[in-house]
Amino acid sequence: MKYLGLENLKADLWVFDNDGTLYPNSKDLEHAVGDLMDEYIAGFYSIKKLEASKKRKDILQKYNTKYTLIALRQDGISEDDFIQKTYLSINPVDFGVTSNIELTKLIGSLAGEKIILTNNPSEFAGLILKSLGIKHFFSRIIGMRERNYVQKPSIGAFEFLMYWLENDKTVVLVDDCLDNITIAKSLGCVTIFVEGGLL
Repeated sequence: MKYLGLENLKADLWVFDNDGTLYPNSKDLEHAVGDLMDEYIAGFYSIKKLEASKKRKDILQKYNTKYTLIALRQDGISEDDFIQKTYLSINPVDFGVTSNIELTKLIGSLAGEKIILTNNPSEFAGLILKSLGIKHFFSRIIGMRERNYVQKPSIGAFEFLMYWLENDKTVVLVDDCLDNITIAKSLGCVTIFVEGGLL
């Protein structure tokens, strides 16, 4: 367990990224979700699944984003249907995302409000947190839709933190992306860089 000094910090608000921060990124899980996305795209555009991967790349390029949901919503998909049939159709436990006593103790020991700030749908983050056994520690999950699709590291994704910072509250942000760390630090957050997850 890489505590990275978290247990020694005091904060009014803890802001955690999800994938790669609370747990190590699983390439197998990522590929499984990607495969379900290709199935969905094949059905939506009435093309063969073998053509779906290229179609996805073309759509991402067309809308200048690296997030499939953000691109597809521009073409009129049902976001709820897409999330249900892709992100929520996998079982994180099958990919090694399970509860961990040390992680549970660590998150539970941190005084102050705790939230998740992720570029994924909040529903998927909730699924992961439930699998990790720590969902009950977090008061909010702020995903892509909750921020109107403004993605980290855009400064707009962090603007809601200004309420805390301007009222002299201590905000600690924990993330595995240095660009996100840099933006949060510039706003006045205490930052912790995690590489490969806390587990």
